[in-house]
Amino acid sequence: KIKAVSNGLLIDSTSFSNGYKKFTYKSKYPVTHYLLFVAGGEYEILKDKNTDFSSSEDLLLEHFLFKETFDRSREDLELIKVIYERLKRFTGDYPFKDELYGIVEVSWPFGGMEHQTRSAISTDAFKGLYSAYGLQAHEFAHQWFGNLVTCKSWKDIWLNEGFATYFEQLAYLSKDNEIKIDLPEVDFYGSVYKTDGFIFSRTVYDKGAWILEMLRHELGNEKFFRLIREYLNWYKYSNASTEDFIQLVNQVSQKDYRWFFDQWLYSRISRPFFEVKLKSEKRDNHYFCRVDLKQLQPEMIFQTHLDLKLIFDDESEKTIQVFVDARHKVISFQSDVELNQVLIDPENKILKSVVYK
Repeated sequence: KIKAVSNGLLIDSTSFSNGYKKFTYKSKYPVTHYLLFVAGGEYEILKDKNTDFSSSEDLLLEHFLFKETFDRSREDLELIKVIYERLKRFTGDYPFKDELYGIVEVSWPFGGMEHQTRSAISTDAFKGLYSAYGLQAHEFAHQWFGNLVTCKSWKDIWLNEGFATYFEQLAYLSKDNEIKIDLPEVDFYGSVYKTDGFIFSRTVYDKGAWILEMLRHELGNEKFFRLIREYLNWYKYSNASTEDFIQLVNQVSQKDYRWFFDQWLYSRISRPFFEVKLKSEKRDNHYFCRVDLKQLQPEMIFQTHLDLKLIFDDESEKTIQVFVDARHKVISFQSDVELNQVLIDPENKILKSVVYK
């Protein structure tokens, strides 16, 4: 009745006369200590019947689910293959495909844990109607970001959690979708590179994901996703540090992005706070337009590309991009139509706060 599960593949099970049973699991892949896992209980095993384990192109899915919630949990798990197809567009094949991937349902009160080949997810997360999609995507993304490549120290934990949070968002995009990421703009405290304090914070998860999204806009899609594949390939089945990642960014881009990581990752200032003032004055037959952009946050001056959407009185619109690298920047131009409004970063490409005066 009782079944036990651990990382990798079951290679033997032995029953004893006293009623005990021994389950032996084996994995050929290197695994870091905190990703080791053992669970036992009265589980029902769900295997994906459409997967051919003999084919190198397929992935064996094997889930251990509680009997009481089997139908509800099975419904939520139907989308694992969708998540995989969406993630591997960006990451490449599942890194432990000679073995398997599976979800193990557990009774703990919190969400999930990305043990290598076997993610544990709380039974409370399975409510049917695909309610656990985001959590499943996050833990699955960890098989690449955290398991295939593991952070070198706990200070580098954003390489696990920030990346998994970002690729969780990518798992919502079908092949035809434009890449558009929706990340929370909550208050973040302290550095993403955690030298002290609680390492599993929203700063690490969400601001870590924001850093990747802003880096994608800096590099462009082609270079950014090439960077991701290079990162996974270069450090596969081993460890990487934040500095390792920065060096790879510079190598792929052929530019020095130290300034980017100094302000967004290492700094304790969470984001730029912009104050925007608009002035439009008619002279003869033209309007002389001026946009004053000030950074209000203390100490650090952020450098960033910034889109400005200009809206004119005749309802025409124009978007321009400027590079901000000073406490006070003035953008001035001449127009035949009066400037009515300016929107800062209308597509939400960077983390920021804006006050319009």
